[in-house]
Amino acid sequence: MAAAPAWHAGVGIPVRQVPVVLPALTGVQLTPGAITPDALRRAAGAVGTGYAQWRAAIREAPVVHTDATGWRVGGEPASLLVFEMDGATVYHLRARHRHQEVQEVLPADDDGGMVTDRGRRAAAQTFDRVDQQQCLAHILRSISEVGERKRGRARDFGEQLTTVLQDALALWHTPRATPMADFKVEAEALQTALSISGETVA
Repeated sequence: MAAAPAWHAGVGIPVRQVPVVLPALTGVQLTPGAITPDALRRAAGAVGTGYAQWRAAIREAPVVHTDATGWRVGGEPASLLVFEMDGATVYHLRARHRHQEVQEVLPADDDGGMVTDRGRRAAAQTFDRVDQQQCLAHILRSISEVGERKRGRARDFGEQLTTVLQDALALWHTPRATPMADFKVEAEALQTALSISGETVA
């Protein structure tokens, strides 16, 4: 029974197909309507206790990757928030995805780092005190989208910033055979270029 919701939520098997797979592997017979109530009963016991412990551990993790995806609860739109740390992933299901829901798991005074996309929830002033690493792929896409609507000097900044960020990605993916001293020098040069770009915009 515990495997049923795991196959649905974790593997992606549709709820209506789980009762077909489960008997073939375990001999347990059940209906699609029995899966959710059983999962809720388990969530109130040992599973719920384990979840609470992992969720609390998120606050202590040095680095947490977070993202969200669309979901449905009873046919109604919802958001599935994902928090991943070294060794565990915690899911947080809520009707909405705002910075308030993120704070339920990752507080605004968190001492660790948050790795996230370009979402406004993470960019909210609430998380100003949290070290963040924004997804460069999302940032590059945003720059490209804005650049398509710009002309002349207004477009130059986006192109220059794109070059710096792409160089930073290339450096990060450089084989670790590169001497650390050289890596540091190149990283500092890119940081300087990025700072100059920011001053130019200001």
